[in-house]
Amino acid sequence: MPASGPDVTHFTARPFNTWGCGYIASQAALAAYRAGRLRRVIAPSFVPGEIPDSLIHVAPPGFWWAALQRLPYRLKVRFALDFLFRDNELDWKSRRLVPEGGIFHAWSHQGLFSMRRARKLGARLVLERPNTHPLEMTRLVRREYRRFGAPGRVDAPFEVRKCLAEHALADRIVVCSQFARESHLRHGIPDEKLRVINYGVDTETFSPGEKRDNVFRVVFCGMVCLRKGIQYLLQAWEELAMPGAELLVLGLVLPDAVPLMERYRDLPGLRIQGHVDSRTELADLYRQGSVFVFPSVEDGFGMVVTEAMACGIPVVISDHTGAKDVVQDGVNGFVVPTYDVQALKDRTLTLRDDPALCRSMGEAARETALQNTWRHYGEKLLRVYDELAD
Repeated sequence: MPASGPDVTHFTARPFNTWGCGYIASQAALAAYRAGRLRRVIAPSFVPGEIPDSLIHVAPPGFWWAALQRLPYRLKVRFALDFLFRDNELDWKSRRLVPEGGIFHAWSHQGLFSMRRARKLGARLVLERPNTHPLEMTRLVRREYRRFGAPGRVDAPFEVRKCLAEHALADRIVVCSQFARESHLRHGIPDEKLRVINYGVDTETFSPGEKRDNVFRVVFCGMVCLRKGIQYLLQAWEELAMPGAELLVLGLVLPDAVPLMERYRDLPGLRIQGHVDSRTELADLYRQGSVFVFPSVEDGFGMVVTEAMACGIPVVISDHTGAKDVVQDGVNGFVVPTYDVQALKDRTLTLRDDPALCRSMGEAARETALQNTWRHYGEKLLRVYDELAD
């Protein structure tokens, strides 16, 4: 397909076309590629996909990244060593791979050095921010750590400073929800610099299917940590005390949640499965759920919400979850006040006690997901690139 706008270079410090930021980056780059506008991708590694390998320029991790792998995970997280060595090393090394002109699209706290190089070479800069404003995120998460005496950390001061410098340098900041946008406005980012694009969902992989039992099952998926609100979900589950029901927790348990998970490990009905490597397997696990509950304290969007919706199950999420943009309260799910354990309990019971409502809301959730695919995301992102060409 012939190009019809400025060419685009994508930079990510995460493995490209894998999970999390690396997966979202691959969807953004794919939109540019299908429009004939992708010049190159810069990443530490990649999983082959539709984008030709020849367009992916690898900046392999160096000495410090290799040394970091030998350290205990908790030590790396506590002292922000993953950011200090992984992201900064890759960012610094990737400067030499930045081409002249066009659009340079980088991720928050991953690309300041590359962005500066791209600016010198005449590029327009797009910054992807998957969370609320850095200062807002720090405030919300620090509150939870203090409240629960958690051993985790919020972003280190030098990490926040780098994020703020990227925000100042960018021509456009793409945020993934109105919740994230509003946090940036509160911290002085001009509205004309912000663009809201909700993340998409793969509605082919994540689709309705057979539920193989009659168990009322609540599903949570994501990093198991205080930022994702696991503390409020576990408290709600304990107080609900529903005989025969199950709470399925999917995701890696981060250090700040380890004491919490130890405390609740014998909770009746609690099943902790850990990280799921296969999207196909993850979709099947969603389908075994009756309702998806995601009470985040801070989440720019929460792709797991729309994945569950695409599988045809209703969702109960906090109002600090950016995916509330696509959740119509009482239609395809429920939006409850953040920190409100009683509201989590009430909405969960409503869906348990009314199977017809649960089923109709799940069907509505699927319809919503079909209107929020990665194709929709890509079309909106291309329009942002076009703005910068005018």
